[in-house]
Amino acid sequence: SMLQKRATKNINATYKEKGKAVLIEEPKEHKCTKKRGRKAQGKTYNTRTKENKYYEKVDDSSSDDSDFYIDSDYEQTKGDDDIDFDENVTNPSAIEEYEEMGFMGVCSNDEDNSDEFASWDGSETEEDEDGNPLPKRSAKNPKTKAWNRAVDLGTPNFCVGQAFANSEVLKEAVREYVVVYQRGLWFQKNSKIKIEVQCQWGCPFWLYASRINKEDPTMYIKTLRQDHMCHVIQKSHHLNCNRVAREVQEYLMVDTEWSRTGIQNRIQKKYKLDVSVQTIYRGKLAAKRMNEAHYLQQYNKLASYMKELLRSNPGSTVEIKTQMDGEVRRFHRMYICLAACKEGWIKGCRPVIGLDGCHIKGQHPGQILSAVGIDANNGIFPVAYVVVEVEKTETWKWFLEYLIWDLKMENPRSYTFITDKQKSLGIAIADLMSGAEHRHCVRHLYNNFKCKHPGEGLKQTLWNAARSTTHIWFNRNMEAMEKQSDGARKWFEDKPPEQWSRSHFRITSKCDILLNNLCESWNASIVRHRDKPILTMMEGMRMDSMTRMANRKVAGTRWTNMVGSRIAKIIEKIGKRTHEYRAHMSGEFLYQVTGGMYGNKHAVDLGMHTCTCRRWQLSGIPCVHATCAIFEKKLEPSMFVDNYLLPSTYLDAYNPIIYPIAGDDDWEPVDYPIAPPPYKKQAGRPKMKRIKELGEGKAPPAPDASKMPRNLYGTKMTCMICKQKGHNKRGCPTIKNQSVSEGSSKGGKAPKKQQ
Repeated sequence: SMLQKRATKNINATYKEKGKAVLIEEPKEHKCTKKRGRKAQGKTYNTRTKENKYYEKVDDSSSDDSDFYIDSDYEQTKGDDDIDFDENVTNPSAIEEYEEMGFMGVCSNDEDNSDEFASWDGSETEEDEDGNPLPKRSAKNPKTKAWNRAVDLGTPNFCVGQAFANSEVLKEAVREYVVVYQRGLWFQKNSKIKIEVQCQWGCPFWLYASRINKEDPTMYIKTLRQDHMCHVIQKSHHLNCNRVAREVQEYLMVDTEWSRTGIQNRIQKKYKLDVSVQTIYRGKLAAKRMNEAHYLQQYNKLASYMKELLRSNPGSTVEIKTQMDGEVRRFHRMYICLAACKEGWIKGCRPVIGLDGCHIKGQHPGQILSAVGIDANNGIFPVAYVVVEVEKTETWKWFLEYLIWDLKMENPRSYTFITDKQKSLGIAIADLMSGAEHRHCVRHLYNNFKCKHPGEGLKQTLWNAARSTTHIWFNRNMEAMEKQSDGARKWFEDKPPEQWSRSHFRITSKCDILLNNLCESWNASIVRHRDKPILTMMEGMRMDSMTRMANRKVAGTRWTNMVGSRIAKIIEKIGKRTHEYRAHMSGEFLYQVTGGMYGNKHAVDLGMHTCTCRRWQLSGIPCVHATCAIFEKKLEPSMFVDNYLLPSTYLDAYNPIIYPIAGDDDWEPVDYPIAPPPYKKQAGRPKMKRIKELGEGKAPPAPDASKMPRNLYGTKMTCMICKQKGHNKRGCPTIKNQSVSEGSSKGGKAPKKQQ
């Protein structure tokens, strides 16, 4: 026979079985025959004919022939195979298989350089339909090792032919090589098309890279000598602030208060290179800016942030007020009151609101106004906060309008506000909540009082008057103040006692607080956020509130007493004074208690939770007289506290959840650009601490000190030369001016001191 069958284990194959394909027979005269592929074992083996028919090897357990192939497109019979044989083997006009497949009958693929093969008609150039030559295709880039930044940047190594995406990626790799291996390399040539790196100490090290195609930014290393004969360096200009920022960026996201010394020690220990203090400082600042994004970009994201808050916390109130500056929309104010804070205050807090403001320490000016409540354990409960341009009557009214609406304050006489001595805030409360109780912080009141009426005796009398719980004792303390100073009582004529004395407070709030410590504590907790850009600052305050509510909810479920820990300490402190009193029973729940320093008598009603001293009605906690009567009845004082102080009320305040939000990359974009408010930067470094009042924060003298420091009692020095107060003769400006004038007359040199 002129035909030779392709090699197979079973030559006598039958054609009876449906779906089997005949082994292709080829002419013996062909010089180039198809190469036989390897027999697949458990895998698919594809063979292609001229008509692109694909055959897959199958495992037919019913047949003894293991080398048959089944057509994956359609089934084939014996007659169909004869037609294919005549058309592809005996037809002289058919194109020879090896010419169609390529040189030596090997099929080309994308992995081989098929551009080097000649076309089937033997022509070197390609032409279009009109016979015009087509432009030649550019040769493919050679196969090289590509630089993978995520993998190779930690341990950079180079090789000839290595490819880099662009010149910036290559320069980053070289700088990292310098830092990791402590080598003194510098860029001899530095451009977008070619880079040459040499050793600054004259070693044989040489790296040269450039582009192969001008239109392709890929850089290839063409020459490389990695021999080093120099010593390692101790300091490198490549380890700059930008490199430090990339190194500490992720760590500062976790610990924003990482010190400069800690960063410097870590960099020097890791890379064994010295870094200056200024480089560390600038690198830390750059890393913070990368984490927080630029403050201008954060103003543009405020609209998206508002939408994300409303999506994740339905029922919240978020308002942004802007002003038009020509054609520019500038930020003016922003109000936030989360739904969980609304619900928690209404259900589980006393009807008391503390109001105060604090300054923003960031890039742009402004103030944060806050509303803080008090929970069942005398803890702070942030309700709402707002960012405004300045603290004034207009901004307080704008804030209170939203707050009154959110907290549903319908009856003003049922609520109590406590503030510092701000005139603008008092006007706003009187206009919007006429009839509400408005208390002033006694500490701020005394700071203004002592400026004109100093003295420790007046201080104690003032605080005794503020702590008085009945009108009688209040009048007695004010008479004592008048005896000490004639003008002291007149100073309080325009300050009604309803604002600062417990004797005139209402008993509906069950809170006898005299200080605005609620807002002071809140301001102290957010001081670390107040120097951040606006979006980071607002999100930091939200997260503080979120974690506080979650933690206190867990803590409330673990209470072992009938009241909170702070209330329990108050009850324990009161119980230690009961030995000074005696309780005499008058009825089932009625007692008359006598005793004390002056032998006073008080009537106690355990059923109505009242005492003639009014302390129980004001605070909701049994006073010392009521506690004495409760002990006489063999009961526990915590059973007689007000409902505002019960564990169930505490959990009602913290059961609502402040839901987390997605990151800014996943926020829905809102086309509402906002520019920051106008700001003129002041000279010098911005102050991060508030200015303390006179006499505030001064440490007492040491117990073994023999002399009291002058700064404690505020004595001012008097100069012996000019007789003015505030300095001594060493710092006298008269001598300094004379020295300057004499120095200028003698050629700019100051006169020497006479020995």
